[in-house]
Amino acid sequence: RMLELREEGASLNDMAVLYRSHYQSMEIQMELTKRGIPYVVRSGLRFFEEAHIKDVLAYLKVLHNPRDEISWSRILKLLPKVGEKTAAKIFLRLSESGDPLAEIRGAGVLSLLPSGAERSFKSFQATVEQLKEKIASPAEMVKTVSKSNNYEEYLKSQYANYRERMEDLDQLGSYAVQFKNLEEFLSALALVSEIEAETVVDRVSRETEACVLSTVHQAKGLEWKAVFVVWLADGRFPSYLSFNKEEEIEEERRLFYVAVTRAKDELYLSYPIVYSGYDGEVLMKVSRFVEELPEHLYEKWEIAEESVFGGDPEKEIDLSEYREVKLKSPAFEAIDIKDLDFMR
Repeated sequence: RMLELREEGASLNDMAVLYRSHYQSMEIQMELTKRGIPYVVRSGLRFFEEAHIKDVLAYLKVLHNPRDEISWSRILKLLPKVGEKTAAKIFLRLSESGDPLAEIRGAGVLSLLPSGAERSFKSFQATVEQLKEKIASPAEMVKTVSKSNNYEEYLKSQYANYRERMEDLDQLGSYAVQFKNLEEFLSALALVSEIEAETVVDRVSRETEACVLSTVHQAKGLEWKAVFVVWLADGRFPSYLSFNKEEEIEEERRLFYVAVTRAKDELYLSYPIVYSGYDGEVLMKVSRFVEELPEHLYEKWEIAEESVFGGDPEKEIDLSEYREVKLKSPAFEAIDIKDLDFMR
């Protein structure tokens, strides 16, 4: 839809994608990158530049290429009392071995550790053992690393927002579900990184167009001509964590109000009908905040079945691929959403 608006004369600078939590931007970033649409992330670093994402991917990279020195160094230095020098010594031993993954799981490498590091290193060895011998799918690999005692404890000790970082890793795992093997998954990520370097700009300038990706919190006080609010599914926006407290639901409702009032001209509210995660596909329910909107204010569309399960994924989407479910009065465009009773 962004490309269609641009063809109609709109600038990407006048478009924004808003979401409740930063982790919800991952697939948006991936899709925009694949389509070569420039974007600026206002909610934090680009998804694959986040330290915790790089950490988990480093585990997967050494499984794919056991002689990857950069990835080994990264994951070894996550361990307590293992610094640059110790990591270098361990990698030297691995590089001289005929089978680095077998060597890292053996007892010999323990002699290179400083005093007091053995316990956490053995836990690390168990994680590598599990990844190498028992797990085949990329999604399960991501889950195994992120839920391992070693890495979860590391996140808790290093970051006040470790819960949000765990949500990011859950999102990475959910994205990995679509890939059958590790090589396919890492190849897809490498391809996106190459495209990103060529087509995605870092800053908006007069000569450059780039849409904005932002959390709703960080969009307060800002406006764009066209705004896309994504992940409007119950449990995501509002968050399931707010379900048991009325005051928290009201805070989520106020946040939704902020989101929908960022649009000057056009507002698009969307949610996934089906979510693919670790446990398979889950049917999603539209956010209660969308259901509270008076029906005469909007047009409702659903993606046609053939658009979801078939067709060329590289083809640009146009409105012919949508089926209209309800078409309300066009007068909705003239109504100020600030006047809605449920928002007061």
